[in-house]
Amino acid sequence: MRLGGGLAARALGFGTVLLLVTGAAAAGILEDMMPPPPTDGACWERNYSNDHLARHPRQKVTELRFLVQPFQGRYDFTIDIATRERAGTVTGSCANGPTGSAVCRVACGGGAFNLRQANSDNAILLDISGAGRLHINARCEGREGAAPFLIEAEPDDKVFKLQPTSVRSCTLQPFKPYLDHRGD
Repeated sequence: MRLGGGLAARALGFGTVLLLVTGAAAAGILEDMMPPPPTDGACWERNYSNDHLARHPRQKVTELRFLVQPFQGRYDFTIDIATRERAGTVTGSCANGPTGSAVCRVACGGGAFNLRQANSDNAILLDISGAGRLHINARCEGREGAAPFLIEAEPDDKVFKLQPTSVRSCTLQPFKPYLDHRGD
C-alpha cells in the first residue's frame, strides 16, 4: 500500500509497519523520481529564454540538462550545462538525503549539489548554494578533456528549476555556449 510521500507499509503488526515505513522513508526522492523498472533513468531540463536572460544579466547559466540513472545500486548523473561563454559536462552520483532531498557529488571532487522536488508538476530544484560552486568538466588525475571551469553560486546561478523531459532529450549532443547560438 502506498502512503503519502511514497511510503509503503503492510499490516503485519505494529513493529513491522514501523520498520517498513522507516525503510521506505529512507528510499527517498531518487526512487520517487524514477519511472518503473526497467528504466533508462529520468531527465529534466531548462532552457532560459532571451527575455529571461535580459532580465537577469548576471546569470551565467543559459541551458541545463540533468539525467539520473540507476546503476548497480546507486544513482549516477550527467549534467550538460551551457553558460553565456562556455559549455561542458558534469558527472557523479547521488544519494538520498534528509527531508525529501538528494545529495549529488561531482566526480573528482568537483563539488556537490542538492535536489528536491519543486511542486506537483514533477519539476525539480537543483541547488548548488550549499557547496558554493560547481566544477564543470572536472578532471580526475591523469585524464584529459575539455578545459574545466566553475559555476559560482551567485544570486542568479544558485537554484535551477528543471522541467521533466524524455531521456532521449538528455542523450542528445552537448550544448554549445550561448554566444555560439546567437552567432556572436
